[in-house]
Amino acid sequence: MIVRKFELHRENNPDRPFRIFAALLHRTFGDFVDQLLFAATIKQRFPSGSLDVTTVRTVPTRQT
Repeated sequence: MIVRKFELHRENNPDRPFRIFAALLHRTFGDFVDQLLFAATIKQRFPSGSLDVTTVRTVPTRQT
């Protein structure tokens, strides 16, 4: 059986950055901070990467 090792080169082409997408599906502020810090930590491992973050509004707004 042939097993290939997956390798992602950190020094990839800066003209084509490694894109990271993070969908923050939080319920509380603490969850939001935790997920955002995790995404930022992953992005730090890739110097030429870019981080795209999206959030979902989970707290109902008050309408008057």
